[in-house]
Amino acid sequence: LEPKIDRPPRLDGARLQILNGKSAGRELPLVKESVKLGKAGAEIVQINKRPDGHFIVYLEQSGNKSEPRINGQHLGSRAVKLHNHDVIEINRLKIEYYLAG
Repeated sequence: LEPKIDRPPRLDGARLQILNGKSAGRELPLVKESVKLGKAGAEIVQINKRPDGHFIVYLEQSGNKSEPRINGQHLGSRAVKLHNHDVIEINRLKIEYYLAG
């Protein structure tokens, strides 16, 4: 038996897939070090690539009542590590994070 080595996750296949709205089904590969989602004056989140995974952080709080969520939980002001098949909700859009391959 080979010893099990904890390797960092393979991030080169990470993608976002839009689950609803006009762009449903569209995929966005996460190839850059950081990606911003949202629009000015509304909710904006940023997904940052780190050696141990992708982390999402809420950048702009416009004072409106809705707030980005991960799997139904409010994102808040902390950076949250994304896991395979997490669902991000931002500006009424649902986006799934997943690791391909």
